[in-house]
Amino acid sequence: AFGNKVSSSCEDCPAGKFSTYPETSSCTICELGKYSGKGSGLCSSCVAGRYSSRPSATSSDACEACQAGKASKKIGASLISSCASC
Repeated sequence: AFGNKVSSSCEDCPAGKFSTYPETSSCTICELGKYSGKGSGLCSSCVAGRYSSRPSATSSDACEACQAGKASKKIGASLISSCASC
């Protein structure tokens, strides 16, 4: 896949990191509210109603659901405060 290899050893970026440039020597950490699997060329956002305050999250499981009676319309939320009372 395009841009997901570390050039010095031609290995995939580890989960929680990504690279959008081919032949790069480093991978970038996914920011809060996002996650990626191994070898990703980009980070995916947590869906609305979920948030992740963990940097370098490795899967959508890191995106926690808002508490009962609360919701969030924000995609890629990184704080529990994004969840407001319904």
